[in-house]
Amino acid sequence: MSEETGLHGSGPAGESGVTWNVRVLAAERGIWTAVDLHRRLLDEGVGISHPQANRVLRSVPIRLPIEQLAALCRILECTPNDLLLPRDAAN
Repeated sequence: MSEETGLHGSGPAGESGVTWNVRVLAAERGIWTAVDLHRRLLDEGVGISHPQANRVLRSVPIRLPIEQLAALCRILECTPNDLLLPRDAAN
C-alpha cells in the first residue's frame, strides 16, 4: 500500500483504499503479459517502455498520464471507474 495515496494493488490489501483492477480486466480480454499490454499501448500511440507497461499491469501507478489512462480504457473497453475499484467492491 502506498501511504501517500491509500491505494492497493490487485493482491491482498490493507483496510482502506482502492484496488487496481487492470490485471483482471486485461486477463478478461486475453492480455496475459506485460509484453501483450506493451504492444497494445504502442498500437494506441502511447510511448511507454516495457518495464513501465509491466508496472502498470502489476501494481498501482502513483502517477498515470492521462493519455495512458485513456489508452488503457480503450484497450480494456472500460472506464476509469472500472480500473480503480473501492476496496469493498473488489471483494
